[in-house]
Amino acid sequence: MNGPLLDLPLLSYFFDPMIARTRNVGLLGGSVQLGDGLTVASFPTFLGLGKRGIALNGSQYLQHLAVIASGTYSIFLLANRTAAVTGYLADARNTGGTGWILDTAGVLTASSGTMYVDGAPLTALPKGLHSVCCSGMTLAATVKIVFGADNAQANGWTGRVFAAKVYPYALQPNQIRALHEQSMMLVNS
Repeated sequence: MNGPLLDLPLLSYFFDPMIARTRNVGLLGGSVQLGDGLTVASFPTFLGLGKRGIALNGSQYLQHLAVIASGTYSIFLLANRTAAVTGYLADARNTGGTGWILDTAGVLTASSGTMYVDGAPLTALPKGLHSVCCSGMTLAATVKIVFGADNAQANGWTGRVFAAKVYPYALQPNQIRALHEQSMMLVNS
């Protein structure tokens, strides 16, 4: 065999102790990075003390780092909106175009697809714990999805996130309802 198994830049990407990442066991691969991976102020706060999830204060976010091909996807979040602010729940745009979910003080909009709140086709997101799903969202090829801010790490959302899932297809209404019920049971148990 000729040459190294891994080149140095790739090796440093996976083992650099300065980058804060969490292991991703999902089907889309990649990793989930806390904030920018370097600046602690951009890291979400883990709730701890027996509570699941993370808290976002408007300047903190998560990034799912993986090359994602153009196509139709569904983004599912279990989130607790704690403030009436405008911010992005998810953004998968490279430089504009489609691939975002925006919360405008409790009114949800998306670049494409159908919005669901608590398993029903709704766009109102009251304060408190709710599931949010955008099914059938068109994404252009991207290298990351940002949760809790836009793709430029601005316009942050304020609240708590208990689940952030991306499916490489459009979820059906019965699947969205089942995800809602299962997620609520896990958080409330």
